[in-house]
Amino acid sequence: MSEPSLAQLIWEYLKATVSYWWLIVPGVLMPLPDLWKYLHPQRRELSIPKWLRWTLPLLCLSLAQFLAYRNASINRKLSKRKSSWVSETTRSIPNSNKKNKKAQTPDRSESLQTL
Repeated sequence: MSEPSLAQLIWEYLKATVSYWWLIVPGVLMPLPDLWKYLHPQRRELSIPKWLRWTLPLLCLSLAQFLAYRNASINRKLSKRKSSWVSETTRSIPNSNKKNKKAQTPDRSESLQTL
């Protein structure tokens, strides 16, 4: 299996980052003001300063990039384990098959001699 190109790596990284971004921002951050308003006894809006409105999405983007990197490193470790396991088993299979075939099939010369 050939190594992926740089464009393929960047595309996979961007897809993973966007998937985490959409999980964090719309799934966690955007409902918080509505949840605050719902749970507040006087139904007050949550006043979020402008600097915090800019900082939180940037922090979420950094978190999404970290999570994408972590997934990539975990997948790389798993693929190395799998490839080493596959190479070990493929090395051992042909040897065992040859031995089994010799034990199972009699020589034709032996069968001719008995006739």
